[in-house]
Amino acid sequence: MPEQPEAGARRSLGAPLDAGRIDPWAWASEEPADTPVDTTGIPVTAILVAHNAQAWLGPALTSLQQLTRRPDRWLAVDTGSDDDTAAQLRDSGLFDEVLTGETTDGFGAAVQRALEVAEPRPGEWLWLLHDDITVDPDSLQQLLAGQLSHPDADLLGPKLLQPHRGDGPARLSEVGVSISDSGRRELDLEPGEIDQGQHTARRVLAVSTCGLLIRREVYAELGGLAPELPLFRDGVDLGWRATAAGYQVWTCPDARITHRQAGRTGLRRSGLIGDDPHGTDRELALRTVAAHHAGGWSSIRLVLGGWLRALGYLLGKAPALARAELAAVGDFVGNPRTRSLRARIPAAASAESAAEVARLRPDRWAGLRSAADAVREYLPGRGPARGPEAGTSIDELTGDDFAAGADPDRRSLWTNPTAVLTLLLTMTALFAGRTLIGPGSPASAWLLPARSTLTDAYRAYLDPIVGAPGLSAPPWLGFTALFSTLSFGRPVLLVALGLLFVVPAAALAAQPLLRRTVADTRVRIAATVLYALLVALLGAVNRGLIAPLAVAVFLPLLAVTIRALLRRPTTGPESWRPAWASGLLLTVLIACYPPVGALALLGGLIAAIRVRRERGRVLRLVVAAAVPLVLLAPWWPAVLNGWTRLFVGPDAGLGGVAVGPVWQLLLGLTPGAGTPILWVAAIFFGTLWLWGLLGVALRPAAPAVWAAIGTALAAFALAVLLSRQLATTLPQGTRVRPEPVALLLIGFAALVYAGALGLDLVPAALGRRSFGLAHLGTLLVVAVTVAAVGTGAVWWAMLGAHGPVHRESGSTLAPYLRNAMNSPARTRVLAIRIEGPSMSWSLIAGDQLRLGDADRGLAFGGSGTMQQHTRGVVARLVAGNGDEQVADDLAGLAVGHVWVTGASEEQKSRINNTPGLGTASGDEIATVWTVPQTAGRWVVTGDRPVVLDARGAAAGADLPAAGGPRQLVLSEPTDPRWRVTFNGNELTGRTAVDRTSFEVPGGAGRLEVRLADPWRGWLALAQLIGLVLVALLAAPSLAGARQRRQERLGLGEPEPVAARAVRAVRAEEER
Repeated sequence: MPEQPEAGARRSLGAPLDAGRIDPWAWASEEPADTPVDTTGIPVTAILVAHNAQAWLGPALTSLQQLTRRPDRWLAVDTGSDDDTAAQLRDSGLFDEVLTGETTDGFGAAVQRALEVAEPRPGEWLWLLHDDITVDPDSLQQLLAGQLSHPDADLLGPKLLQPHRGDGPARLSEVGVSISDSGRRELDLEPGEIDQGQHTARRVLAVSTCGLLIRREVYAELGGLAPELPLFRDGVDLGWRATAAGYQVWTCPDARITHRQAGRTGLRRSGLIGDDPHGTDRELALRTVAAHHAGGWSSIRLVLGGWLRALGYLLGKAPALARAELAAVGDFVGNPRTRSLRARIPAAASAESAAEVARLRPDRWAGLRSAADAVREYLPGRGPARGPEAGTSIDELTGDDFAAGADPDRRSLWTNPTAVLTLLLTMTALFAGRTLIGPGSPASAWLLPARSTLTDAYRAYLDPIVGAPGLSAPPWLGFTALFSTLSFGRPVLLVALGLLFVVPAAALAAQPLLRRTVADTRVRIAATVLYALLVALLGAVNRGLIAPLAVAVFLPLLAVTIRALLRRPTTGPESWRPAWASGLLLTVLIACYPPVGALALLGGLIAAIRVRRERGRVLRLVVAAAVPLVLLAPWWPAVLNGWTRLFVGPDAGLGGVAVGPVWQLLLGLTPGAGTPILWVAAIFFGTLWLWGLLGVALRPAAPAVWAAIGTALAAFALAVLLSRQLATTLPQGTRVRPEPVALLLIGFAALVYAGALGLDLVPAALGRRSFGLAHLGTLLVVAVTVAAVGTGAVWWAMLGAHGPVHRESGSTLAPYLRNAMNSPARTRVLAIRIEGPSMSWSLIAGDQLRLGDADRGLAFGGSGTMQQHTRGVVARLVAGNGDEQVADDLAGLAVGHVWVTGASEEQKSRINNTPGLGTASGDEIATVWTVPQTAGRWVVTGDRPVVLDARGAAAGADLPAAGGPRQLVLSEPTDPRWRVTFNGNELTGRTAVDRTSFEVPGGAGRLEVRLADPWRGWLALAQLIGLVLVALLAAPSLAGARQRRQERLGLGEPEPVAARAVRAVRAEEER
């Protein structure tokens, strides 16, 4: 046994071991034995094909001359180059023979020319080379060694690398290739994947012809490269045929070749490529797939897929690619070369070969994964966090600025502060909104239950408002329907998710702006939490206010786009994207909360004055302002009829007239339930005021800080002003006080942003100072901020979604009342609630009042007189004076039932004394009286009454002949747009306060009723088209997305010298 060292003894690094002593760690310092595989017995013929390669051929020849294992025979083919390519080949002294081909020769034809002069040798291998390569010295040696390691391999392909600068990492271009049923190249590589030796030899469907090593007898048996595919897809076809024939195609990642892809990148001038390499590649891809799939369905699928691709390129603002795709489809259809190529393809040698082909090709879900990757590349992007002086990142609306940019220490979900914060806020949101989880729709005094179906949501926006011919539904109802489409077509789910997750959504929305303007992660996280909690602490969630929810999510995104609009260069088509994005976001915000338009107008005027010398930037500001003016054009007539509509938000008619003190507004407290108690508000909102003051104190010369402070002051001033005014809500003219919560949110958000910009400088400044008052002051600010966040978060979690908003599982009306309201007769219910000396009432049409009904006039539409008439009827009914006209008036309003809650026995008795009412019935909750005179809302009177289906804006019925006079009575608000025809002849109506009647002839015939509004549908369609166009203009282009990916991955020009040389040659030719 060898002698053991003494316990605790140590040997210094590098000290020699005693003679005869074994070093147990000797293996760690040993160099691996380098014993190259002997490949001298394998005959190799190298064939290089060149065409107009003067700019890059030199480096290729130099690298080939440095091979450690050289081919046994060198052949070169120049396919009719019109530059010095042929001379370079001959002068290199490398080749045994340089052949000359035709300019129409593809790669396969050129290889065939070389083989015609090269006598076959036993066991010979062919090494096919392009002219735009740089080979590693051991490339051929590694390929041959790979063949010896895998004796069954018949085709081997090297690892192809992208060109890179000397100090940059080597990135993979191709390590084997497959092809999808749509013709897409499947490389099984991540975009910009760095070569770290992670790939090992494996079987693949095919490899590129660049560096392809293939047995000569296999090449001959397969018929060589197909002349129908002169380039690009020839290697895929060859490998596909080889695999189907039972041969094996392998990759050899140890062999490395850098490939410039001069043909694909447009550096090479070639008649075979044409002016559009992409179009040529697509045509050859379609031909390849069609030839390998028998039957006409494959070709039909390829054509349809090509059209869809072209449409996608158009939507991605890449008309050149769309044109190339359509041209490729056009050249593919009916091309005889497809049939010629199909004739070359042999049947599968065996079932095993067919199964192997299927295994090596992409599965049916590969297309969806590729599409998802394309969307991810197109939309989110990634960008680093920026400091306060950094320039604007490339994308604003759907690009990099909206991505979750990578933190410097981003490693995984649990070390990403943004991800952890979002997760915590989401979990807290679920706990805070626990009472909102369950069946039913959220509702409150400020929020009506959501529409039950998506169709109803769209009809709320599209249907005309009866009795208001000059008005249209407010635009926020249109956006509610659009967003409901995204929430699986369920408006109830949209409202519930909005209330439940608005806080984490606001936090995510704030990230793009804060990442690009606030460098310190701690300040950024604190600002994010303060901003996210705003919407809850202001009582927006508790009350169910729609406007603050929309502002909380879209306001930070608008700030990002406006910042880009004012900072990005004004050159190039991409420079217009921030303008369109700003306009789109302004449209959404103004639709949901019109006072945003006043702040935007003020800010836009100030910005225009600042950049007045930059004409391009001023034009972009004009575009941003014009977009909401145009897209919301159908709504402006309603605003002109009542301009104070600009001061109120959704369903403003549900609001009240209470006024709160100014000091309470500045602490985020507004009249009504659902806000925090005073001390909680003082701690939280007082901290926000402190942040705003610190922003000004720490960065008094920063324009961004003063812009934020100016926004805050303007928002607070407007909130105070509007809270003391009465606004007229349409269409009935109800007077309410504007709800200032959304304005307060904007003001406090601006304070948070100003403070974040100022505090962002503190950590770095403290690092340069010794401990002192500055550190103590910073600790005090931190303590106050932590207290504010903790207090606000606890209040939100415990009470932030506990009322007045609640789940309303259904109408409180009895089922038979709801059935009557939803029947073709569509009778109404007069609901009266008596609470001691006070009384409230509502006229209900449908099963219950729904979201948006207040902005559509409830059951009265645009008729204020009908509302006043109903109020008088209710007063006479409750008075119990035995008024005989009450029942007739109720029938005129199409009231089928009177539903009363909270009434005493004496009050019930007075109501019961009303002549014409049916017998009272009910339970401990409510008492119900029927109105027997009411038959329906649209009724043809006479000896044979007919009730028309009033569930839409139009109806019709075939009437039998009548024995006497008859009338059509519409118990609807009066409206000149009512059109009634009998047998095609228009009838003239007579109007009353609560009904319109038409004399109907006594003969048999067809009666048609409709509310004519021919332009409403066309205006809505124009709005939708305009919205889509603006969204497309605001979205990033495909070219921009690819450029951002190149910048993100650090990929530059593939070969600057070659590119400059080619441009110089072409410029000389043009001269």
